[in-house]
Amino acid sequence: TGYAACVVSVVGFGSNLAPAKWVRTADGVFFALNNVFGIFLVGMALVLARGGAAARFEPLAALGGAAWALGNVCVVPIIKLYGLSLGLLVWGTANMLTGWATGRFGLLGTAADPPLASPALNYAGVLSALLSLAAFSRVGSSVSAKEESFAAAAAGRAEARRLSRGSGSRSWNRGSSEVASIEEGGLLPLAPSFSSDSGAAELLAGYGVRAEEEEDDPFAAMPRRRRQALGFALSLLIGLLYGTTFDGAQHLMDAAKDHPGSHSPHALDYVFSHFTGIMASTVCYWLLYCVVMRARGKREKAPPCAPEAVASGVIWGIAQVAWFVANEALSFEITFPIIATLPGLVGAAWGVLVFGEIRGARNYCWLGVSAWLQCGSVALIALSKGSGGQ
Repeated sequence: TGYAACVVSVVGFGSNLAPAKWVRTADGVFFALNNVFGIFLVGMALVLARGGAAARFEPLAALGGAAWALGNVCVVPIIKLYGLSLGLLVWGTANMLTGWATGRFGLLGTAADPPLASPALNYAGVLSALLSLAAFSRVGSSVSAKEESFAAAAAGRAEARRLSRGSGSRSWNRGSSEVASIEEGGLLPLAPSFSSDSGAAELLAGYGVRAEEEEDDPFAAMPRRRRQALGFALSLLIGLLYGTTFDGAQHLMDAAKDHPGSHSPHALDYVFSHFTGIMASTVCYWLLYCVVMRARGKREKAPPCAPEAVASGVIWGIAQVAWFVANEALSFEITFPIIATLPGLVGAAWGVLVFGEIRGARNYCWLGVSAWLQCGSVALIALSKGSGGQ
């Protein structure tokens, strides 16, 4: 049951942004709002299916959802500040190590996981997972020069728009790639030569930021060292937030073992509270966003992306439910090194096989190294559980 849940979780987290690939999502905030509605639908469906304790609201479990939502709003700024490769490496490492260490040593109010049959194999598996993240961060890193050209092109578009506004024109010639009437909501095409990591354009698109929003980058004038420092700090922060998202629910499950009847001992009974925390926090961020936009004399953006966003949220919600199940069956020491790293390979498979984002022998080589290390990591971690694994 536990490893099957890991598979569902890995596939879901690696695929949840696929529905949003080619839809116009503006600055991504409206997409995120509808995305959490899809997540909440999964929670409601689970309540209807299980009833009873599953409908009980637990504030501590909701706090974990709020932590995840806070981390999620930092993703796009991190990609702009720090780049996808380094951001993914830092927050992925922090996420995995935080969750793993919480279970291994009983941190942050949770009880330590039951002893493993072979702790040495578990340590080796965690190390292999870390190395796989480092290898994965190299995919597409050879196109860093294109990242700079993308930023320069965005600045050029901003200047062109200012000039066109001054002359009263609502469109300008961009040669064969002309997109008329940008002001009317046209979608600038992403450069077809970009791989999944160049300029973070493709991932930004998945998180809801298209090329036309790059001109509003609030970090554009920030010195390079300050951008890197802020990007690193935010990456570390969201990794810690992601790594603690289950701690509230786990604390209550541990309390249920010591004091039967006080709380539910089953992980699925905390999903609704967890998802409620995600939705409530995101709605608050949306309202704050609306206030800020109106204060700047602008209107909040609501592009036609709701169905795709909800579908993405449903997929993510199912994957998160599976992670709850895996945690209960296997423990944090087993699930975090697997689920915090393997979705990157699933996403890369989408990029190679479906979207054609990742190209070139060098990128394929790094993907192969990452896949080999991750497979070794999963094998070592599974063996460390011993015959009692599920």
